[in-house]
Amino acid sequence: MTFKCDGDSHCENSKKATVTVSFKDEASETFYVKKPPICVVDNPVNIKTDKKIFRFWAENYRNDGSPPVLTFEHYACGNNAYYQPDPKLENNGAYLMVDGNLQVGTSYYYWHFSKDWGGTRRFLDVVDEIPQGTSGDFSDCVLDGCEITIYDKDGNQIYKKKGESPCKVEVACDDNCPEGYLKCSSDKYPGYCCLPCKETANKIRSLGNKL
Repeated sequence: MTFKCDGDSHCENSKKATVTVSFKDEASETFYVKKPPICVVDNPVNIKTDKKIFRFWAENYRNDGSPPVLTFEHYACGNNAYYQPDPKLENNGAYLMVDGNLQVGTSYYYWHFSKDWGGTRRFLDVVDEIPQGTSGDFSDCVLDGCEITIYDKDGNQIYKKKGESPCKVEVACDDNCPEGYLKCSSDKYPGYCCLPCKETANKIRSLGNKL
């Protein structure tokens, strides 16, 4: 079988490969591949957070029986959202608030009132997703991330995971460790392990300070 790779290939003509994968704020993972060369595919993805997606919106109602008209719509992410009334604003106007943060600015507020010809009513919902092309603050909804997929020489998928950026894949061939890692003996395959030099040094320094 001809080796094909749509990403970055590593360890051609080697007997094994040592791979270390890390994502932001996550402990790195190290594993060994017995059938190099390997193919590493790194695709950008969006990582959805556990925060709620809020939809602020209002409709204008008329007494002639015609359907209400959507007058504004704003999306934002957070844990808590509400309209903040202010007596200085006309027609029961209120600001849009998410987790205590004012949305858009003080010039951006919405009415909630009723008159003979109908009136305007504002609403606030929790929704599952943000429609494309809508306005709002989406910075807390999704994070920049990547999906790392790794294949061996036979095209078998041996690793796949999504995580927040920055993402990093380090590969060493045969009995070497990736750059920045310390090689140590192990009773497990392949007879050694690779420890990150920086983290190991910090642990040793911390132990020394406790003595």
